[in-house]
Amino acid sequence: MTQQSAAPTTYDEPQSTDQPNQQHQEYMEGKVAPQETQPTDFKSLLSENLREDPSIQKFKDLDSMAKSYIESQKYISQSLSIPTGDASDEQINDFYQKLDTVPGVIKVPQTDDEWGKFYNELGRPQTPDEYQLNVPEGVPLDPELLHNYAETAWQAGLNHNQFNALVQTNLQKTQAEQQRIMERREQAAQALQGDWGDQLPNKIQAAKAAAEQLAGDKYRDAYEELINSDIGNNPIVAKALSMSWEVLQENSTNPNIGRSMSGGMTPEEALQRIGEIRSNPDHPYHKSEPNAVKYMEKLYKSAYQE
Repeated sequence: MTQQSAAPTTYDEPQSTDQPNQQHQEYMEGKVAPQETQPTDFKSLLSENLREDPSIQKFKDLDSMAKSYIESQKYISQSLSIPTGDASDEQINDFYQKLDTVPGVIKVPQTDDEWGKFYNELGRPQTPDEYQLNVPEGVPLDPELLHNYAETAWQAGLNHNQFNALVQTNLQKTQAEQQRIMERREQAAQALQGDWGDQLPNKIQAAKAAAEQLAGDKYRDAYEELINSDIGNNPIVAKALSMSWEVLQENSTNPNIGRSMSGGMTPEEALQRIGEIRSNPDHPYHKSEPNAVKYMEKLYKSAYQE
């Protein structure tokens, strides 16, 4: 019996590692297209409660959400948050410091110093004397009154334009009042001209003299106000004062009254007055009182134009 030899064992020859992978080689040579990967929805990476939030749903991809987050952080860093009631002093001070840098925003003043700075920022001068008044040339101004206006305007925080508006309004009012007085005075003069004729200047002078004598030094201001007011231009008041002057001349013990003025009487009025005195037995003239005698002499001179 012959013994058969066993068949030799065979092995596959291992591929050399130096040779490139065939699939990779084909991909590199453009024979095989790259496999496309399906993009993953970034919302699926979030928990359900975040994924369903409306503010997340509006984003289509992760880049847009990241961009929105970056922009919001920039906005927050540049914005001002109003301090709440439990804010610390540091937070409040920080808020006001940032507020000072915002154009056109001013903190509501709390103290006198803050109000002063606030008024100055709005254009108020440093002192009342620095107000620049713009009025037409030739317009009369009372320096004391103007100073009072400036003091009041400065305390109220008015700027130059506001101060000028205040002064202009008062000037216009004063001028209108003066014009009205002049018109009333002219109307009164026309009315008295019809009654007194050529004696109008003397009668007016007598009326003013009577008002001044009755006012005396004690009521000098009242006299000035009367003469320059509508009451002083009233024809009835003017006639009453003119008649009062005649009585003052007749009965006064002051020799200075009526020394150089006959009261503006016409000859007819003087004769009428002479008749009234002669027919009145109780008149001081009949008792030879010096002032009454002098008054009678003036009446005769007026009556006969001596």
